[in-house]
Amino acid sequence: MRPAAAYDRHMGRTPLLAILVVLAGLAAGCHGSGGKSGTSSVGVTTPVSAGPKNAAVAGVLASAAGQAFALFPRRVGTVRCDIPSGGLAPGVRIKGLCAARATARGGRYSGQTVVVLTETWPWRSFHSAGSPFRAQHHSWSFLVLPSHRVRERGQSGDFPPQYVK
Repeated sequence: MRPAAAYDRHMGRTPLLAILVVLAGLAAGCHGSGGKSGTSSVGVTTPVSAGPKNAAVAGVLASAAGQAFALFPRRVGTVRCDIPSGGLAPGVRIKGLCAARATARGGRYSGQTVVVLTETWPWRSFHSAGSPFRAQHHSWSFLVLPSHRVRERGQSGDFPPQYVK
């Protein structure tokens, strides 16, 4: 056998072997993840277990700042909701989704939790002039301190239906 033929046969197997080694490594690396949701290894937020998350959401909704958010779920998650609209046709409700999220702020042991309440609705149901043709959403953010006091952090997103005068 000539040396070039042996080299060609060997090089034909090397890429296949390299691909198999990479795939085996990826499979082994994914084995320990457990598929748990709600965990994050990037950024400054740290996962909070379900009990404290749900307590933080319930605390926000029970606070004076959270009185206007009765349509949101009392625990972390997303529910279908009827978003009230203001303006000339009060009582009109827009079908949408209301979500509550909670994450630890400043590390696992700071005791502070950020709660974000987000409502999402179809563009066709309600939108302000010039808003992009996509699902509309608006979020309110709160900080829950270790003392269980709730502080408003701000809001962002599209103009919400309930703000119509």
